[in-house]
Amino acid sequence: MDSEAVIKRLVQFTQEGRIEWERRLAGDEFTQGTDEIVEVYYTTEHNGHRLRVYEARYRYYYDEARFSWDTQSRLETVDEHGYMLWRFPASRWTGELLQAATYQTAKVDTMFKDLMGDDEK
Repeated sequence: MDSEAVIKRLVQFTQEGRIEWERRLAGDEFTQGTDEIVEVYYTTEHNGHRLRVYEARYRYYYDEARFSWDTQSRLETVDEHGYMLWRFPASRWTGELLQAATYQTAKVDTMFKDLMGDDEK
């Protein structure tokens, strides 16, 4: 099974509620020694494997003085201390997984149900 198929499965399991993510604030140590910015990340443990998904913002340089900000969604396996063991290859599905984890932890479904419940009163 390739990494893209694994990420697709993680998206599916997240959307079905079979995997639950936890939102955490990223400290300075998360990007220490890099130009990257990471504000939050999402963690879960599934079948004994710790996973972390997040979006990193970084400068994309055109030359020495000109740059723009770009982003990349990343999925990693981590140890019990949160140190990266391995990073999955870049995939559009990583962004889908990040979106699913964000949606889940924000409890968007519950919010929509609560907001629509106002019509019934």
